[in-house]
Amino acid sequence: MILSQEIIKILKRVICILLLLATRAMAAQDCVPFKVYKSAKLPDPPIFSTPQPLPSEWEENLLNGISLSKDNHGFAEIYRTWSRSHVLVAENRYRILKCISYYVNLKGWTAIVDGKLSQTLYPVNPIIISGTVIPDYLRFDDTRPEAQELQKELFQRFGVVAIDHTDEHSAAVLKELLVLLKNIFPRGLNGVRSFKYFYAFSGHDSEIDIAAYHRQMNAISIGGVKSYQDAVLTPEQRIKVDSALLHELGHAFVFDQLGAQTLAYISNTFSRWPKISPSTLYAPVLFEAYPVTKLKNIVSEYSTSNIHEWFADSFAATFMIELGKKNVFGPAWVKYMSDFNSHYWYNYNNISQGFRKFIIRKISIPH
Repeated sequence: MILSQEIIKILKRVICILLLLATRAMAAQDCVPFKVYKSAKLPDPPIFSTPQPLPSEWEENLLNGISLSKDNHGFAEIYRTWSRSHVLVAENRYRILKCISYYVNLKGWTAIVDGKLSQTLYPVNPIIISGTVIPDYLRFDDTRPEAQELQKELFQRFGVVAIDHTDEHSAAVLKELLVLLKNIFPRGLNGVRSFKYFYAFSGHDSEIDIAAYHRQMNAISIGGVKSYQDAVLTPEQRIKVDSALLHELGHAFVFDQLGAQTLAYISNTFSRWPKISPSTLYAPVLFEAYPVTKLKNIVSEYSTSNIHEWFADSFAATFMIELGKKNVFGPAWVKYMSDFNSHYWYNYNNISQGFRKFIIRKISIPH
């Protein structure tokens, strides 16, 4: 088949466009911007070619340049640890470091997430809110008046912004969070500084993967209206939502108030975890499973995963009991404090009295 000159010209243009898009896609794939809300924009990654051969000491020079950024101190050491378990050819390592170097030099972005290297860049300050008013682009619209009022109260009283992300927030869940915070932190969240944002993520469900704590983002996430369609939660849903939110608040509390040495000490004192001396909260020893066959003051199967999860579930158990005593869950609250038939068994009544007193005293101290 003979093609006309005009068709050939069009095909050449199409090929050029496809090549340009492919090149951009290849350049972008090594560091993908994390968008925390619809308005968050990151400049397109540069289109660069990998020199052949690579210049001498290219890796050390790029690492040093990235580490000079105030938000990425220690990057070189973290990168070397990461590269030992990610075997990449030199050209791919060059592309990754070149891309990261470009973004961190724009200021306000980091490739260090929870003490590890991330190929996804995170904004250091994802949302900057000044004053006492929620920005228009984050405020729930007038079609959701109840959720709008709850969002406003949550922000004004506790400084936490509820944000629709990949789902819309459920008013019933926002109401539960406010109940928890009013009962546990009546004077404000000064003791838990790393909880600033409350995201609705569609990736969560209402049974197992209920919520998560995002240290890098100063946030807790939970399912929205896709997971909680009813205006009012059932008693069983309330228990699951409240215990999950308290669990994630427990993670935040560790980072904001305890530190590695204190966490290691109380885990040994109250639940017979091995005596250890971790230097940071990311020390591998803090992520090892419970080694003792005879459980001591263990409140759930999940809490035996590692010391971090032990503390978070013990924190949740402490305040589930306290909330029960305050009649937050109604007169039949005791029956909700244990379940041996669920995906993970739990028995909040098994909480150490010493641990409860320790945490309640910590919470009550002005920060």
